[in-house]
Formats: sequence, C-alpha cells, structure tokens
Amino acid sequence: MEAASSALIPMSVSCRNRSQFSAAFAITELGPLSLLRMTGRPHRVDRGGREISRSRLNRYFLMLNLSSPCTLTHPERTTLLPGDAVLMDTRRAHSLDVGFYALVTLDLPEEWLRRWLHTPDAMIGRRIPLRSRWGAGLSTFVSQLSPEFAATSPVPANVLADQVGALLAIAAFHVSGETKHPTPGTRSLRSRIQDCVAQRCAEVMLTADDVATATGIEAQTLHEALAGFGESFGTVLAAARVEIAKRMLMSRAFDEVGSEEIAARCGFRDAIHFAQDLFSATGLVLASDRGGQNKRHLGQAESPSRPVLPNTWSQTEHDTP
Repeated sequence: MEAASSALIPMSVSCRNRSQFSAAFAITELGPLSLLRMTGRPHRVDRGGREISRSRLNRYFLMLNLSSPCTLTHPERTTLLPGDAVLMDTRRAHSLDVGFYALVTLDLPEEWLRRWLHTPDAMIGRRIPLRSRWGAGLSTFVSQLSPEFAATSPVPANVLADQVGALLAIAAFHVSGETKHPTPGTRSLRSRIQDCVAQRCAEVMLTADDVATATGIEAQTLHEALAGFGESFGTVLAAARVEIAKRMLMSRAFDEVGSEEIAARCGFRDAIHFAQDLFSATGLVLASDRGGQNKRHLGQAESPSRPVLPNTWSQTEHDTP
C-alpha cells in the first residue's frame, strides 16, 4: 500500500486473505504522461477523504482493464469488462474491487488532458467499452504500451502520448453521444494539415507541435480538426509515410535502393517498422530477393513476417504480419 501510494496516489488496500495477497507494478515516463502496468491477486482499493487530503496534486488517470471483470464506483457503480477503459479524477472518491487482475494506467496531467477534452469531468467514471466505436482503437493501442516498449519505441514518447490523447478524444466524443459534422473551415484545415505532413513526413522526429507551428495553429486545434474525421496525427503521419514508400517500391528508379535506405527516406526508424506499417496500411509485404536479382513481383509472399528487401514486394491475404 505504501509503495502504491508513493508511486501513484494515496489509497487504502484491503483483501480477504492477507497471506495470499500479491501485487506488482512497473512505472515509467511516457513523454508528459506516466505509464503503469499492474498485476495481482484479488483485493479492494478505496480512496476517500483522508487519502484525498494527502494528495499533493490533482491528477487524472486513464485505466484500462486487461483481465477479469472488476467493479468501480466513481462516482456511480460500473463493471469494467476486459478491454474496457475509464477516466478517473483523483479529486473524487472511488473504490475498486478486482479479482486476478492486469491493468494499464496512464497518469494524465490536467493541462495535457484539457488539450484533448475540453470538459474531462463529463467523462469521469464513464465506461469506454471495448465494443464501442473507437473504444477498440483506444483499448488496443493502450494495451500495447509497456515500460519495455517505451524504452525501444520507434517513435518519440511525445508522439505516443499524442496518439493516446487523440484516441481518447475520439472515443469520448462517441461515448458522449455528441453529433457534430465537420464544417468547410475544418475540412480546409484538415487538408492543410495533411499537406504539411506529406511534405515533412520524412522527418523522423516530426511531431504534431511541429506541424501545428508550420500551419499557424495551436496543437489542440490540429488534434480537434483531425478528430472530427476520426483521425489522429499518428494515423495521418503513418499514412503519408506509407504512401511515399509505395511510390518508391513501384518505381524502377529505386530498384537498387535497399530497405534501410527507403525506410530512412520515408521517415521510418528502421526497415522492420517500415515493413510492419506497410503491411498494416496496405496488406503489402516485403518479399525476399531471389537469386540476387532485384525483381519486383506480385503474388503470395512466402514469409510475410520476414521482410528483406523494400524493392521486392507482394500482395498477401494474411490477416497478420
């Protein structure tokens, strides 16, 4: 309890069988956010007036349930099924009953969160179901975050944090039941953003702030404009890089250019992530060179999980790389 209170927020922990209690968590920084992964045996967490008074900062948490159903009261009682997420406010009391559990929790500074949600209080305690529109996207992305991934990510931590914010904003928009159609001005702004990203996507460290500055807008305005179309900065950037890569792959002028070089020219950190993004976006895989000849061919890839050359590629119907 002391370790959790020190690393997270002051809380009270109780369980029926103290001798069988176990819990573990790992924490790391993810740009402006803190990332925690927690596992353990059944117990109950309570946070009331005494614990709240001991808190030094007001913070928000995005919690994703990865394991068995758990019960959260914050302020209303709700059941979180595996894959469901919820936004929590440390200024409000809560109780959480968990079984054998696995959770991912993101510590969200209030200033950062308000870039994405103008009224975050409206989402406090509201379940974001895995099966809701965009709930699956948020759940899938957050579930892959870990201290190990944060240390080896092919993109900067700030970009990962922005992706979380964008997916949360889109998911919250649909959970709230709002209906809003993009205006002509928003459509024009989106086109300007896409054009800027297309021109600068080869910059490996390109961020949403860079593009916002180049287009003369605030970063929050950029994210809001893209969210109105169900997009995020990360998806727009990946699409732009993949489009350039496809053009290179289909051009005879790049027959002698290796995978590492094409990946670098398109803004990817390395050929492996280049191959993965290419497959995810297009279903195309990088096929092995045969007999030392750099020949482009179409057909079923023999080993879609083992890309070798960027200038030999094929179409595949596999669901996963």
